[in-house]
Amino acid sequence: GMSMYPSLNDHELGLSSIITLKTSKLSRFDIVVIRLADKSIVKRIVGLPGETIEYKDGSLYVNGKLEREAFLENDYVKQYLIDNELNYFTQDFGPYKVAKDGYFVVGDNRINSSDSRSKGSFAKDTIKSKSIFILFPLNKIRLEGK
Repeated sequence: GMSMYPSLNDHELGLSSIITLKTSKLSRFDIVVIRLADKSIVKRIVGLPGETIEYKDGSLYVNGKLEREAFLENDYVKQYLIDNELNYFTQDFGPYKVAKDGYFVVGDNRINSSDSRSKGSFAKDTIKSKSIFILFPLNKIRLEGK
């Protein structure tokens, strides 16, 4: 789908690592695959257990401290803002306290993403893998999300 565009594109095929999830801790800005009852979704972690997340004036604040989201500094976001005469790509949200066993996740394409802003935090046991290694199309092979 389009919720992680332009980091991940619709119709790209890739692998996500269960081993990396088991051998390293989850960190801010990791891309993860979350298993829901009827489907899997791909999102980016922006909030860790117990943190307070807020989006204000298009910027992410974690426990009141500004966090730069470098992956949003791209042509797609800039053009979207110009075309739609918007000041911010991510609308104001929060503050929201992440559950002690939860993670706050969002799609990179904030305009087209159903994520923690509407569903709340996701428990660690719903996260099934992390990082995405894109294999196809061949001219776009790459690793996304650390």
